[in-house]
Amino acid sequence: MDEIHLEELLFHACHGVEQIEKEEKQNFIITVILRTDLTKAGMYDDLESTIDYSLAYEEIRKIVEGPSHALIESLAWKIICQLHHVFSLEDVEVWIRKPKPPMESQQKSFLVHFKRTKEEITKALLP
Repeated sequence: MDEIHLEELLFHACHGVEQIEKEEKQNFIITVILRTDLTKAGMYDDLESTIDYSLAYEEIRKIVEGPSHALIESLAWKIICQLHHVFSLEDVEVWIRKPKPPMESQQKSFLVHFKRTKEEITKALLP
C-alpha cells in the first residue's frame, strides 16, 4: 500500500490531566502516515487522485488546537477518526509526542502511537 507521511507537525495546545496542562500551552509533535492506493495520482499527476496534504494538515490542526483532551490517546483517536472520515484510507498511523511534560522527572518526552485499519475504525465506531 502506498503511503503519505506528514512528519513532525508542531502544534501549541493545552492537553493533559494536570491543571497546568489545561491552562498553559505546550508543544505537541505529530506524525501521521496515511495509506491508500496512489496509482492514479502517480500516473495522471492529478490532485483529485491523492490526499491533499494541506487539507490533511488542516484537519489535524483543528483537532489539536481545538478543545482540550485529558489524554493524548484520546487526541490520537480523534485524529484517526477524522482522517478516516475525510479521506479514503486503508489504514492510518498517528504518533503524538509530548516533549518536556510538566513532571518532576528527567523524562524527555512521552509518545503515543496508534495504528488502525479501515475495518478496525469502522468496527469501533459501530453502535
